[in-house]
Amino acid sequence: MPSSEPTPNRPSQADFVRLLMRNEPALRTYSRSLLPDGHLCVTYGYRRKPTGMRARISTDEGKTWQPEIVIRDDGFDGDLGYPRALVRPDSRLFTAYYYNGPREEHRCIEGTFWPPPSVP
Repeated sequence: MPSSEPTPNRPSQADFVRLLMRNEPALRTYSRSLLPDGHLCVTYGYRRKPTGMRARISTDEGKTWQPEIVIRDDGFDGDLGYPRALVRPDSRLFTAYYYNGPREEHRCIEGTFWPPPSVP
């Protein structure tokens, strides 16, 4: 029986269900990070046009989510995702992921450094 306990890169089942119930895109692959301010950050592949990598931040352990953050939106199609994110010592995030785009023949592992927004 699968566990609903969170692991370092996976939200609990309750977190996942809350994301889906808020009409998020199909989150087949995602990565969870705890930010230095204690907020939860989930990064994921967005597999609808415009495809790309996105993130959301929660200030209340996954009960509610801030507006979506577009990390990039130049994917060729929905063949992307499988992110792994880590918080750097300077508080920026580095997210590595499989990506297809911006042209069909561009398929590789890529990464993006990005600063999480300030959230009260």
